Amino acid sequence: MNIIIFGSGSSAEKIRRVINKHKVKIIAYADNNKDKVGSRIKDIPVISPSELKSKEYDYILIGSIYFEEIREQLLKIGIPEEKILEYYKYHNFISLQTKLEKYSEDFSEYNCLITGMSYAKYGLDLKELNRKAFNFALNSQDLFHDYSIVKYLSNRNQLASIKTIIVGLANYSLEFELIKSREKHLVTRYHPIEEKLKDDKDYYKTYKDLRTVFADDKFMNKVPHLQTLLDTILIDNYIEHIDSFEDQYKKDNNIAQLERKRLALRHSNKNYPKTVEKNAQILEQYLNLLKEEEIKPIIVILPQHKDYTTYFSKTIRENITDYLKQLNKDHSFDLIDLFDSDVVSDRDFFDVHHLNQSGAYKVTQLINKLI
Repeated sequence: MNIIIFGSGSSAEKIRRVINKHKVKIIAYADNNKDKVGSRIKDIPVISPSELKSKEYDYILIGSIYFEEIREQLLKIGIPEEKILEYYKYHNFISLQTKLEKYSEDFSEYNCLITGMSYAKYGLDLKELNRKAFNFALNSQDLFHDYSIVKYLSNRNQLASIKTIIVGLANYSLEFELIKSREKHLVTRYHPIEEKLKDDKDYYKTYKDLRTVFADDKFMNKVPHLQTLLDTILIDNYIEHIDSFEDQYKKDNNIAQLERKRLALRHSNKNYPKTVEKNAQILEQYLNLLKEEEIKPIIVILPQHKDYTTYFSKTIRENITDYLKQLNKDHSFDLIDLFDSDVVSDRDFFDVHHLNQSGAYKVTQLINKLI
């Protein structure tokens, strides 16, 4: 089977790593960036979209998070829809479903859960953690969905063996609501716990509108076919392996300090009092649920690169620090705040702000000593 990957950045590189080389050949990359056209990746040419119609291929696999725009572009230049595979749209849609199915298979074997956004997803090494843990953290996951997942498990009586839950927070977690963010398309992944989402009527209305836009009936009908096709094109357990970052530091070693500054300033540019109030209520509900289930909460703020911490808002940092101290007076939880910890070095990040495997190992070893 011959495929073309549309995109040549880090998202496309992730897909390249999980291609089943015994069954599939990448014949080209396509990219809108004229500076990349004519170059080669692993001796495979990068072509312009205008060259696609002259190539013989079975499928174009979109290796970009901008899959909606690229899909429309491909349709406009005459690429048949049945030849277009939106990997990240599919990956997002099944990401929570895959986790829930895996957890339900042997949930009684776990005594710890992890929730949070990408920092908790990448920043903890489950093989080193001195708990048998299952990680429900997902990119851009907010407190509402952290709580909703655990409540869903509680309703299904799947928390009986859980003794500890690590609640991963970012300094801006109280200011962040996924459904109102630029990553709002990610809410489609929460379809398995849709019944729980109905508890918040305002949220649920917006959620249904977004489902209509980003996972309409046409896409839903394609999901079984996509699953079968991607199981052939990609290696076994590709969902788990696609986020492996063992050698990312070498590739991203020259990331400019300016990028970290820009990201820190963007994360600091938040002032949403109503969102803060709502998230504070959700976190209290979350802690109350854990108390009812006799589960010990451990709130963890993971380390950031020193370039990021330098430019992150001191006000937001102080606000969440003060809030957690106050919260701890009425709710029992352990707090491990490693935001500006020197436990990690510059070499322990695979990108601007996420820990690599080395960083996750160091952090997990420290957490083991504290819990």
